[in-house]
Amino acid sequence: MKRLLTTAALCLCFGTSALAQQTAPPAVETMTCDQMTAEIAGAGAQMNSQLDPEFAREAQAMNDQMQAGASAAPQGRAAQAAAAEQNRNRHDAQQQRLQNSMAGLDQNRLMALMTRFEQQRCQTPQ
Repeated sequence: MKRLLTTAALCLCFGTSALAQQTAPPAVETMTCDQMTAEIAGAGAQMNSQLDPEFAREAQAMNDQMQAGASAAPQGRAAQAAAAEQNRNRHDAQQQRLQNSMAGLDQNRLMALMTRFEQQRCQTPQ
């Protein structure tokens, strides 16, 4: 799960400087850093175009709530249980939004690309 989120975040980051993606991609094991960067950038651009705008708003709201900390924590077991359920539902909705943004992408290939990208110590574009 953490790996998937990291891959998604990197794809979104790369997507801001998207390069053309080849129609018949080469085997991951043979790719250069530049080729991997281009493919990841293309995937990132596609994800970015498909990402529900609510994803960013909800992520910010969840972060703001976390920053507010325990001082705003609900009192009593029932209130805590309700808050925990609400947080699970928000998290699940965010997971679904992220999953929807990856429609049409070969997630296994992207994971393999990210693994090779890290192994080759390729530089992340700025």
